[in-house]
Amino acid sequence: GGTVDRVQGYIWMDLAAERMWRPFLVRREWMWEQLTPAERERALVEGKAVFAEYGDEVAKPRKEAALRKGRRNITGSRVGSVGALRVQIPGPGGLPITIRGDEFYNPVFWDIEKYWAWQEDTWKDAPPGLVEVGALRADTETPEQ
Repeated sequence: GGTVDRVQGYIWMDLAAERMWRPFLVRREWMWEQLTPAERERALVEGKAVFAEYGDEVAKPRKEAALRKGRRNITGSRVGSVGALRVQIPGPGGLPITIRGDEFYNPVFWDIEKYWAWQEDTWKDAPPGLVEVGALRADTETPEQ
């Protein structure tokens, strides 16, 4: 329902391609080719602010600090067991999803080095995908089956 801003789309794809993961690089290059010379110039100028706030150079330390803080809040025994702990996280449509504590506190999500390795494994060779955006609907409607 909003206006299309190809430059902003490109800037965010450029950010997604920052770690040199092929699926994002391919899409970024395709998007660059679609821009006019004026749009390319605008992307180079406006992209600097996006990278200054969200690029890995600043975002990774911010994420690492959040992970360290979160690890200090783990509930359970002093030897690492979370027992029968259940954690509620936001799910689709804002509805809560309940997961086991050992799944939520899996070291792959909380240990800094394991987290970055997991990200690399997840995205570096991710298959291409397609997202189709449907018509807007009221929040009270249920998704079509």
